[in-house]
Amino acid sequence: MDLRTVIDLQTYEMIVREAPKWYVCPIYKVTFEEEGVYQAIVADNILEFAPGLERVLVPGAAPGVDFLRQLPTAGSGRDIWGVYLLLLEKAGCCPRIYIGSGTSSRGLNARFKEYDVGKNIPRFVASSVKDGYTITHRTLLCWCPVPHENVAPRARLRFVAVEALFCLLFHASAATVMDDIWSDLCV
Repeated sequence: MDLRTVIDLQTYEMIVREAPKWYVCPIYKVTFEEEGVYQAIVADNILEFAPGLERVLVPGAAPGVDFLRQLPTAGSGRDIWGVYLLLLEKAGCCPRIYIGSGTSSRGLNARFKEYDVGKNIPRFVASSVKDGYTITHRTLLCWCPVPHENVAPRARLRFVAVEALFCLLFHASAATVMDDIWSDLCV
């Protein structure tokens, strides 16, 4: 199975999984109640992936920092939406990663400009920067052309789900008091 198929199947499985109501946002189950609706969004918005990504997405093993540094630097992204990865580093400390998505009608470029000017920075990125970390690399994990406005809301919801899947695959998370609860749901 190719990477696109694997990511699309795993994303759908993640959002329709039988789990406590607080685990999966109900909008996913309402929007993608029928698999055909999800598959139509997938077919209309075909994802492209960073080169070599399929080699490191092995169950139980997140890619190393050296691999992340080798991924191409994210360009402007004016006419694309995407799931991106930020590598944050601080001398003498373990690197951190952040995975996000850019789904503005103005394209991914609008999201990257927010980082450049320090606006709407996610709280974990902001707290890392406050702790002395620097964003040393910005790369795209997957992308597609900006969808037609008629399908943009569903396509945006799909991108947020793909972002969540990449967070799971890359082990990109912050420790919480509820971590012990998640293990049974992630099998």
